Amino acid sequence: MAVCSTDYPRRLRSAIKQSAGTFEVWMQIQHDSTHMESCALVPTVWARDGQDSAIIEGLELDFAEAAGLAACAVRLSRRPC
Repeated sequence: MAVCSTDYPRRLRSAIKQSAGTFEVWMQIQHDSTHMESCALVPTVWARDGQDSAIIEGLELDFAEAAGLAACAVRLSRRPC
């Protein structure tokens, strides 16, 4: 399948929706820090207490994969197909 086929925008839209969806699921198991908690190098989110590390890792990998697919959308603004 060619990268810039007529199906390209549809596939990108799907990848972006998937990325947003997996991010929302991942955020449900995260603790969102307050302003006072997120200073300097401290992460702004971290896993809530009692979360299964295997589930966390699986969700992180799902999001990374979906985000990688969605990242191709950047090409639309840089070069014509």
